[in-house]
Amino acid sequence: MIDAMLLLKGTTVFSPWFPRQADMLRVTAECVAVDGATVTIKLYTKNLEDTGNGDPVDENVSISLNSIGQRITEEWKTVVSQEGVQQLLRFQYVVTGSATNDWILFRLMPAVWFDAVKG
Repeated sequence: MIDAMLLLKGTTVFSPWFPRQADMLRVTAECVAVDGATVTIKLYTKNLEDTGNGDPVDENVSISLNSIGQRITEEWKTVVSQEGVQQLLRFQYVVTGSATNDWILFRLMPAVWFDAVKG
């Protein structure tokens, strides 16, 4: 876990790849400090043998932070088709703002993995 990450406006960064551990993933992100920026966090996936940045797990699910103390929890269903997602996952962080020197300091809490219940 990274304690906190400082990113500037106009930055797009990917986290390291990590293995899929269950059907569902719940993530909480928190804004520690900010000066005019917004960070949007999305989840990407790919197989071990694939190259590139991967594909979004769900385009409709993301976390956006832009104020001090803001804490948001979001849940991704990693089984998005009959075959499920691939073997690896990672986060994409995109920082936007209006001024040249906008920045944000944020952190992700440890992820919670759990399997879907089928009835």
